[in-house]
Amino acid sequence: MRCSNIDARLPDTDAGLGRLRELHPKIWVVNWMVANAAALAKRPDLWRTAARLFRVHAPDRWWREKPYLPIPDDSWMDFRFETAFASADAHPEPDQFIEYLEWAKSWRYL
Repeated sequence: MRCSNIDARLPDTDAGLGRLRELHPKIWVVNWMVANAAALAKRPDLWRTAARLFRVHAPDRWWREKPYLPIPDDSWMDFRFETAFASADAHPEPDQFIEYLEWAKSWRYL
């Protein structure tokens, strides 16, 4: 489920992602999460790892603030993307998300 009316107006570039953030700060994360969920659906061996990481990274009491979704804080997401991809405006592809889950699964405590 993508917001095609917003996606149609923006090029698929980092500049477009920055513009999407200006239009609605959280919608790009929702689109990113949906794309990753679709990739994850094909990998049942990673579902448990994803559920654990989802629970760890969801903000406390996320249901009290709009958009009422368990989306991590923007500053935390910017930091993670900048350290991983050298840009806070980078948006990792679903295959990179799957690689991250495979890496996380290799750690016994996750």
